[in-house]
Amino acid sequence: MAKFTLAVAALVALSVAGTRVQAQSEQLASVDQQAIEQPVIEQTVAVPDAQAPAAVDLTVPSGPSLHAAELSPRLATETAQDANVLKEGAGDLANGFISVGGASTPEIASDQMKAFVAAYTKKFGEYNDESNTKVYALQYIVDTLKANPAAIDNVDEFKKTMDTFSAQNPYLKDPSAKLTYVGSTSFGQKRQLSVPMVVNEYENGEFKTMFVGTVD
Repeated sequence: MAKFTLAVAALVALSVAGTRVQAQSEQLASVDQQAIEQPVIEQTVAVPDAQAPAAVDLTVPSGPSLHAAELSPRLATETAQDANVLKEGAGDLANGFISVGGASTPEIASDQMKAFVAAYTKKFGEYNDESNTKVYALQYIVDTLKANPAAIDNVDEFKKTMDTFSAQNPYLKDPSAKLTYVGSTSFGQKRQLSVPMVVNEYENGEFKTMFVGTVD
């Protein structure tokens, strides 16, 4: 009888405990469901418009200029060019094209140089600015051989003479202008002809001189 009573008491206790667990579970489920079903509160945050960047002036000047900061992006070549060819092939798109050549401009050319230009133009119909540098080659050879006749059939003698050679430049008006060999700074030996380096810029069908320089 005592065992039966104990068993019944145990069943009752389990039943009560189970009822509590179920009630707690339902309560937790209800709480979770309420949390899930909570309405979403939307907030609109006003963001000030971003300021537009300041305008940048990309305008670049055209025409000859000695100031690097003012030069627009350009094409350049280390040889003289024919203005007529540029005009026919590119027109205004060639404006700003820079070439290094010439060796003399009308302002600094001697009478002998002007006579050469006239003879060249008469024979070929037009003059090419690159000839201003090529005219120097024969003059250098002749004057170097005058300075040392032994160099006419001896290369070593010719090279030896190049180191100290100096002669009057017949193509420039300046009486102090000289023919000399250069190249020591760049190549460690004198193996180049020194000629005036005329930097020209093409503009509307013709070349305009930017400056005249020299090399060593």
